[in-house]
Amino acid sequence: ITTFKPEKFWALRCFITKNGYELQLDWERGK
Repeated sequence: ITTFKPEKFWALRCFITKNGYELQLDWERGK
């Protein structure tokens, strides 16, 4: 746990959320 970096976690989570949102938009357009 000592090596756990909250800022890295949030940055990664934000990155995944953003990409997931964009993928969802692309999927909605392609429907």
